[in-house]
Amino acid sequence: MKRSSSSVELPPSPQSNQTTNTLRNRAFDFAILSLLFLGFLFMFIATPSSTLMPLLSSPSSQCNSSTMHKMALYQDELDEVLAETSTENKTVIIAVVNKAYVEGDKSMLDLFLDGFWHGDGTQGLVNHILIVATDPVSYNRCKFLRLHCYKLEVEGINFVEEKIYGNEDYYKMMWRRTQFLGDVLKRGYNFIFTDTDILWLRNPFSILSPNETFDFQIACDGYEGNNLCYVNNGFTFVRSNNKTITLYDTWYAKRNDDVRQTEQDVVRLLIENGFFKELGLNYRLLDTLYFSGFCENSRDIGFVVTVHANCCLGISAKLADLTTVIHDWERAKKLSANETSRFKWLETDGYDFAEEKKKFMSEDYVYGNLIFLRHIHENIHYDVFKGNEEREAKEEFEMIVQRDELDTVLAETSTENKTVIITMVNKAYVEGDKSMLDLFMDSFWLGDGTWGLIDHLLIVAADQVSYGRCKFLRLHCYKLETDGENFAGEKVYMTEDFIKMMWRRTLFLGDVLKRGYNFIFTDTDVLWFRNPFSILSPNETIDFQISVDIFNGSEPNFINTGFYMIRSNNKTIALFDHWYAKKEVSFWTKEQDVLKALMRNGLFRDLALNVRFLDTLYFSGFCENSRNVGVVVTVHANCCRTIRAKMADLTIVIHDWRKAKGLFANETSTFRWSEHLACVHSWDN
Repeated sequence: MKRSSSSVELPPSPQSNQTTNTLRNRAFDFAILSLLFLGFLFMFIATPSSTLMPLLSSPSSQCNSSTMHKMALYQDELDEVLAETSTENKTVIIAVVNKAYVEGDKSMLDLFLDGFWHGDGTQGLVNHILIVATDPVSYNRCKFLRLHCYKLEVEGINFVEEKIYGNEDYYKMMWRRTQFLGDVLKRGYNFIFTDTDILWLRNPFSILSPNETFDFQIACDGYEGNNLCYVNNGFTFVRSNNKTITLYDTWYAKRNDDVRQTEQDVVRLLIENGFFKELGLNYRLLDTLYFSGFCENSRDIGFVVTVHANCCLGISAKLADLTTVIHDWERAKKLSANETSRFKWLETDGYDFAEEKKKFMSEDYVYGNLIFLRHIHENIHYDVFKGNEEREAKEEFEMIVQRDELDTVLAETSTENKTVIITMVNKAYVEGDKSMLDLFMDSFWLGDGTWGLIDHLLIVAADQVSYGRCKFLRLHCYKLETDGENFAGEKVYMTEDFIKMMWRRTLFLGDVLKRGYNFIFTDTDVLWFRNPFSILSPNETIDFQISVDIFNGSEPNFINTGFYMIRSNNKTIALFDHWYAKKEVSFWTKEQDVLKALMRNGLFRDLALNVRFLDTLYFSGFCENSRNVGVVVTVHANCCRTIRAKMADLTIVIHDWRKAKGLFANETSTFRWSEHLACVHSWDN
């Protein structure tokens, strides 16, 4: 019999059974311990309570972060926007706005942002500003401007309209602000709080103490050295730690102690009564040499950092005098270093608030302040907003740009079907208290269904100043190569420089077509009140849709290249090549007249180019008004010679549009546009 090749299994011995059982027991114990450890670890990480948090950091980090035990752990919209807005060391600039501060031809928010634009080393700070909006209108305006925005919960209180210093709604708004800022501290963020009636003319971080010895730095209406000043919490720099969190909790808790007190009164009393000292809180009163205002001007413009429209009542008065301050600043920037000490601020038209206030301040600070507030409401008349002034454009700049940069910005800007809206600006179109570019952007804000179109708007800048302004406004921007030509100043209609700029524009737009992009070209003196894509033909058989000065149906029209839509194809590319090739043989002829001639001479027919002339009922202008405001899409300041005249009459058109939006549908047929008188008279000289 053959022996099997398979191994023979022996019965287990009692000793081996014991060993196996021991190993099984140990494995079971190890599994239980592992599960317990993992469960504890999960609880430890997922639920970082105040008792566990100290275990998560080293002793040194606990010493450096004294805020730990009071920090709320949030994961909400405010956390997200603070993280997006703050600097690397968790510092954020915060301003609060309401509807009253974002409306008008030139709003307080507009002027506030202008301060950063005109200031030295301040443009990049906009990336760290959080605009806290108290109502939907101001929140939407903030989002439209592409800023960091947060909608404040106001618990049913109406914070929409202007709140005059000293009235009940003003008090409520200031206390809600104090509560919000305390919440920011609890989330571990330092902040500079700034009123929007403050112009930032230099970067304040170089003056504000860079070390952490000061917990709380606050502006003064009038600086008195080591003596306690009349503090003004319209500008404060606060570090997040246990001391400042306790300060804000105590501060807010005092809101109902005395109805006569503003939140500003309370913080002064907390300093006077030794509360800061009890907390061990180091504070600093900011010198008006640097952090100045209308109560007390800076003593030397060579050092001024901010200018606050304090000691001033009413938005219109603040706007008027802050506009004067910007003019002063532009004038001062042209002075040499040894001339700044002799610089004098222009007189403002505001009330001498600081001097008047001293008459009412007694040993009882709060009582004196109450009597003073009654006095100003009985005796002050508010100013009206002053008009705009234009500045001459004199700077030259030459720009050379790599071709692939245009590919990148076109891809970022275009719609899904590769369509982009293009406009062109130069220095003259971005400067002034209210620029042409500002007015152009306002129309997208005020229009119906036009807000989202700015995502597809490409601003083509002919010089460094206009490119810088575009980037500051966080738009899609491209710097045009100008081959040494100076395109910075205003190019008056039919001057040599005007003609050169129009031809350079034509060359650029032909390049866009060759890259496969359709586009709407629009002058910046065209106001967009409705989305034009619903009126422009979606039919791809139409190659070229162009506006006209006066509409004559399908007959040849007085075309206007200030607004047109064109599709990228072989026919339109050939058109632009032929068009630009006529530049050298069309001396003293603008590109628009050359295009008319090409159309008359049969080029459009030869190219089998399908053209549509846009009805002025929808795409109107000063040459021919729309016959019905209920359907108007765009309004062009054509038949007008100068920027100043265009600005004046387009501003009136904006007012007309606002008025028309308040009409019922059956009333729009009787609406009449205001006359364009500034443009009529622009041809007089």
